[in-house]
Amino acid sequence: MPTKITLFTLLFLVLSMPVSTDAKDTEDKPISSYSMNLQSSQSIDRAEGLPQANIERAERLADWTAKTLKKSKPSIAILGRQGSPQYKAYDSTGSVHGAIAFFNPMMDDWDVFSLIRTSEKPSADGSLEAAVHLDSLYSFYLTQFESEEALILLPSEKVDKALYSYFLNQIYYKHPLTSQYNLASPYDDLSSQNCNEWILQKIIGALHPKWNNEEILNSIKANFKPKMIDLTKVEASLLSNESEVNSKELFAYGKMEIGVVTVESLMNTKEYFPKSIFYSGKQ
Repeated sequence: MPTKITLFTLLFLVLSMPVSTDAKDTEDKPISSYSMNLQSSQSIDRAEGLPQANIERAERLADWTAKTLKKSKPSIAILGRQGSPQYKAYDSTGSVHGAIAFFNPMMDDWDVFSLIRTSEKPSADGSLEAAVHLDSLYSFYLTQFESEEALILLPSEKVDKALYSYFLNQIYYKHPLTSQYNLASPYDDLSSQNCNEWILQKIIGALHPKWNNEEILNSIKANFKPKMIDLTKVEASLLSNESEVNSKELFAYGKMEIGVVTVESLMNTKEYFPKSIFYSGKQ
């Protein structure tokens, strides 16, 4: 059954999403600005001005993530960063932002790749730009407010091997399906993507490196079960005014029910992620 989203939840969803605001920070640079060799994240300035609680929380979550990954020994993992508590009404994991953690053998440390919106607001035609960004574990969690929870999705051996090679050999950039961002991006077309849809596209691309964009999309349509969001016309209208949403795309097909890729829908794809590890701050 489709998940019914209230307007209250929608607004919290939008407010929880990340956005790049300072291109000078090393870890806020798009991957395309790096050399062909993967480079580890450096110390960052983004902590400046943040509450001390955020900094300490990020340190604890990064420490738990590093220890858990070391114990589990994957080469690749999916990380879920928590949004506001109300976001759990939309995604049972509470994870508003997904990312790919890659073990960088050159630096003996974890690099975190994710798709982040770079446009502060939509352009005249409603479009939003996004780019792939690089974080450390610590900086990935810096903008997680309130919650002491975290989630790691551990891939199957097949996905782990394929996705690791995909990033290690810099093949991932060969499948840039789109640079257009939309929080409410339909999972079944190529017009835009959100951070979690980007992860799914990278997985399919890694498993089938010779496929083109259309073949990747056809595979997603045929095999992936998205999270269904059922909106009233009023909710859709209000959502279309938010800075994270491409309003023209939202109403392009007159749909009030949208299938989107979420961290929860990735977690439920057991063929790719047979194991999930939650952290509540009490473990």
